[in-house]
Amino acid sequence: MSQADGEALVGKTWETDVTKADVDKIAATNRILVGNAMATMDFRPERLNVHVNEDTKMIDRVTWG
Repeated sequence: MSQADGEALVGKTWETDVTKADVDKIAATNRILVGNAMATMDFRPERLNVHVNEDTKMIDRVTWG
């Protein structure tokens, strides 16, 4: 999928508007990062990282890698 597909998630509510299945459709390799979740620093250009605000459950940003 494209970067634009991932960016379309920004501003939506995790687990209400967007589920893991939705993210899987955009990128088979992905991870959901809630709050200050720890993540490995290895770079995988095909991996979609979905950053979720811990308090509001809103998707703040998405990154690839």
